[in-house]
Amino acid sequence: MCITAAGDSLQPEYRAADEHLAAQVRLIEQRRNRPFETGYCSELNPALNAWLDGLYAALNRGVVLLIDYGYVLSEYYLDERSSGTLICHYQHRAHADRALVSGPAGYYRVRGFQLRRPRGG
Repeated sequence: MCITAAGDSLQPEYRAADEHLAAQVRLIEQRRNRPFETGYCSELNPALNAWLDGLYAALNRGVVLLIDYGYVLSEYYLDERSSGTLICHYQHRAHADRALVSGPAGYYRVRGFQLRRPRGG
């Protein structure tokens, strides 16, 4: 499932995973030492590695400091978190129903940089 913009709201769009995304899911399953149950839903940014590579390539010299206040892999992909980490905020209230509000609302999802190998050393 992908989340797409449709007018002023976000809508789920279901489509088959391409090979790159399927390989990322298999890697996560290997690192968590078990496969996902059928219907497990989570978030994954397939462009993360390319974004970080571009960021690193732009530096001749310097430091890239990313503060990851998300979960470690073992907590991010817990069996109990089978509906993902997307949290919606509207009028100072948090909820998990992204279809509840049409119009301006804040959406937050926990990040996971743990699949990326550190650069430099």
